[in-house]
Amino acid sequence: MFEAIAWIGTFIIVYISYEIFVIRKERALAIMKTSKELDIIKTKYKLDYNKLDMRKVVRMVGFSNAIMISTLVTIVSIVRTYLDNLLLWSLSIFAVGIIFLLPMLLIRNKIIGERLRKQQGGKK
Repeated sequence: MFEAIAWIGTFIIVYISYEIFVIRKERALAIMKTSKELDIIKTKYKLDYNKLDMRKVVRMVGFSNAIMISTLVTIVSIVRTYLDNLLLWSLSIFAVGIIFLLPMLLIRNKIIGERLRKQQGGKK
């Protein structure tokens, strides 16, 4: 139960911070347009940013980032409780974080890319 509350709390904090510091500020939004994160999605799914609402795209990325960060924090905190007795628990937590982060990034990019391509009217 505590993990669910921690996940929701982390999600809310991360998403609200992202909304305030990135989505609502024009300068940060312009920087996000040139980010590597969006460039990978744009290149892989052959998207034209001129046809997309950039604020909506950044909001989708922010939402998915908040989900990923909340999930990783929850997983790492659960693993840490089981690995507290080990001497190298910090290394183990780092490994667990990396193991879960990479698939989550790939899944996130696929979901966002497919959704944006569908909005743009592109073919598969």
